[in-house]
Amino acid sequence: MKSHRNKTLLALAALICLGSAPALAQDNSSSYYYLGGTVGQTRAKIDEEGITSRLIAPGLIGSVVSTDERANGYRLFVGRQFNRYVATEVGYFDLGKFSFQSSTFPPGTLDGQLRSKGANLDLVGGLPLSDRLTAIARVGVQYAKTSGQFNGTGNVHVIDPSPSKRSTNVKVGLGLEYAVNSSFSVR
Repeated sequence: MKSHRNKTLLALAALICLGSAPALAQDNSSSYYYLGGTVGQTRAKIDEEGITSRLIAPGLIGSVVSTDERANGYRLFVGRQFNRYVATEVGYFDLGKFSFQSSTFPPGTLDGQLRSKGANLDLVGGLPLSDRLTAIARVGVQYAKTSGQFNGTGNVHVIDPSPSKRSTNVKVGLGLEYAVNSSFSVR
């Protein structure tokens, strides 16, 4: 049921992005394509206890030794600006790799790494505040896949060493865009 709902939301967002933007365009001479990217630090909240309870055999007690819940991530996107007010974007993102290490009793260890990546499709609206400054709002869909790699030592025998989870969600955002010049903007 949830998968069907997510596919319906994805199809609806695609129709909105691809169908309504040209209809809203008033000045086709200002239509152009653009490329963009972002780089920054990402953070995760690793549910060590939940992961440990699903991956190791019953009877083992785990305690977290260390976690690395920060990584470097990036996003690349291409967009089409239909006019000053409406654009669509499609993008790819990689949030980086996160890890943890847990020790168990009876003696053993569980090492794990998680990686999240995915794609998005957005409708972007802009409201010019001045010649260079624009308020932007976006609505779209995002597909993400989180994959794990887990290894056990000692008494730890990992039940599923390579689990993954996929999800599709609606996303919204607000922000500002500043045009440094006619070819470069900062959001």
